[in-house]
This record gives sequence, C-alpha cells and structure tokens, in this order.
Amino acid sequence: MSETMKSFQALVPDDSVRSRIEILGTSATVWHHVDAAEDRRREAVGLGAIVEASQLDTLLSLPVGMPVPLAALTASERRRVARLPAGATVRTQADVVRAAVTPVRVDLVLVHARSWRTGLERVGRFAPFTARVMCLPANFADRDLARTHARRFGVGLAFGSAIDLDVPPAPFRPGRITSARWRFKERVYARLRA
Repeated sequence: MSETMKSFQALVPDDSVRSRIEILGTSATVWHHVDAAEDRRREAVGLGAIVEASQLDTLLSLPVGMPVPLAALTASERRRVARLPAGATVRTQADVVRAAVTPVRVDLVLVHARSWRTGLERVGRFAPFTARVMCLPANFADRDLARTHARRFGVGLAFGSAIDLDVPPAPFRPGRITSARWRFKERVYARLRA
C-alpha cells in the first residue's frame, strides 16, 4: 500500500463504511457509520429518516432522554411536538421525552469531477457537514492549479480512479448540531436505507 493510500485511509475511522449515494444534487462516495442502536430503535418503532427542518428544530429544542413537562411548553411548542413523527419522542399525558438522535455519522465525502471548478462546486455543497475530497481524472493537465484551489478551500484532492491522495482535506471541525447538519445526516440515512 502506498503512503498516499495510507494517508487517505487515515482520514476515516476504522468503523467507517463506504457507500456511493446521490445526495445534494450529485453522486458522492460517503464514508459513514450508522448508529446501530438508533437504527434498531427506529426500525422497532417504524420511524425512518426525519427530513422536515421544522421537526428537527423541534427535536433540538428537547433534551435527549429527559422528560419535559408538557405544561412547561407554550401552546405553539405543544403543537409542534404533537406534529413530530411517531417514534421521534415518547409522550405521556404529562411529559414528552426526545428519543431520536442523529442516526449516522458522516466522516468524509468524495466527489468525482472532470474539472477543478466543477469539483469544487460539487464538493463545496458538503462544506458545512463533513471533510471533503474531489477526485479529478488521472490525466488531468493543470495539477498545480487544482492543488492551489483545493488547498485554498480546504478540499482534499486526488487524481485517477484509485484514490491516491495528493492534497489532504482540511480537518472538519463540527460545531454544535444544528437542524441543517442533522438534516444532512438524515438525508444520508434515507439514501442508505432506500
């Protein structure tokens, strides 16, 4: 195994699985890890991916696993909780408990393109969500220009179908979970389960 291949494998944890999916308007190879406990829980309660942004916002307003008295919520908040899909929460007459958590961790996304401009545009769609690599053809002529732009935007760069990493991606530093980040993970989960 070459040094570049080793460095590419070092970008993802050992438990990461590679899948090719259509997401955010492009075909991408995604390294991910499905949360087995959450996947089993969702299967048991008949809950699939939650992709409605307002539902994810509502879920994020509730702590995981802790009862919240319905009386402590405003009328608007109670209506939003009532519209959550079955299995996202556990409700009693008096309380609601958030059960749903993000079902998948996304470690890296790789997008193939014929030009560095197209590659950067496509892989840029994933900037808020994960580390990114674009792969250009092995015979790509202006490698120096591609390297310059990849480094500028923190995008990893590879040439050819075998993933020999030429430029490593900038480390992805996830902040707090937002509904947009959670929604991306739910969309990945939906594609994986399709």
